[in-house]
Formats: sequence, structure tokens, C-alpha cells
Amino acid sequence: LQRALVLEPRHFEAWAALGKLYLAQDDKGRALDAFRRAEALYPQWDVLKKAIERLTPEVQGRDL
Repeated sequence: LQRALVLEPRHFEAWAALGKLYLAQDDKGRALDAFRRAEALYPQWDVLKKAIERLTPEVQGRDL
């Protein structure tokens, strides 16, 4: 996936797949970054929005 993204950094599905891979490895920070990159390229994908909304508080902490 990383090689594909080097060749085509605008491949939003590859960014999303990389995010899923990081999430499976419990690397939530990198997963969130990958999901945000995918969403920047394809903002209509609601699944990404939900994943970002769920991960953001876990990665950045919740404001009180």
C-alpha cells in the first residue's frame, strides 16, 4: 500500500485501506492520519467521517 501511495498519493482507497491496516495493528494515531488523508481526497465517503469521528477523541483526548 505504501508503494502504491508513493506512485499515486491521491489514491483515496489506498489511504483508507492503510488506515484499516493501522487500526488492526492498534496504531490509532496513524490510522486517523490515513483516514483523514483519504477523506481529504474523497469527502463524500461517510464511512471515513464516522471512523474519524470515533478515533479523534481516542487519539487526541477529550476536551472537558
